[in-house]
Amino acid sequence: MFGAPISSAPTLSTVNGFGFTLYGQSDYDPESHSYAMTYYFVALFVPIFPLGRYRVIDMGGSRYRFLGKLPLRNVDRWHLGVPLGIAATAIVAMILIGMINSSQNSNSSPAPPASSYASSSRSSQLSDLKARIESGRSRIAMLKSQLQPAIEEITSLDVRIETLAAELKSLDEQHKAGRQIDIDDYNAKVKAHNALLSRRRFLIIANSNDLETHDDLIKQDSVLVKQYNALRR
Repeated sequence: MFGAPISSAPTLSTVNGFGFTLYGQSDYDPESHSYAMTYYFVALFVPIFPLGRYRVIDMGGSRYRFLGKLPLRNVDRWHLGVPLGIAATAIVAMILIGMINSSQNSNSSPAPPASSYASSSRSSQLSDLKARIESGRSRIAMLKSQLQPAIEEITSLDVRIETLAAELKSLDEQHKAGRQIDIDDYNAKVKAHNALLSRRRFLIIANSNDLETHDDLIKQDSVLVKQYNALRR
């Protein structure tokens, strides 16, 4: 049920939007609280092609416990073939564009001074970084808007869970001290506490992909801003 055993967990990290992460949740197992996820190589946080499929348990904070490796589904194998074909087409296109540009440059007027190239290149890099920063912040704002209701509910749940936990602790201490407590009231509070925890866990799992993407975009924004400021000096 958990798939083939693995000796170590795969790497889960991205740098400037490039790296490896998990996407998708399916085949939930209520007994182990685990589900199947696909392990992708991503570029600019977009899944490019699947590298494997695993059964995992969400440990919170973008951390997972890997239970075993699963075979790729037919849809995953199709997804694997599409980007490779696109990549091959893109490489051929880049070669042809390079040949055309080289031919045009050879017939063009003498090159301007190196300082003009440096200034133009720097301006181009600044424009590119600015566009990436604005695009990333637009996605952050969109995700924040989508996640706001869930975040507000989780915050409210945390307050209620903390209050019930304090009340249950007080009742436990009274019971240990030999004082009589209302058992029905105690059991009702335990049931309510567990229901709130279950709801909180559901919200985190349901929004885990968006939360992880939001955190990655925040990290990417910090890196891009530093690069932009360094280039302006």
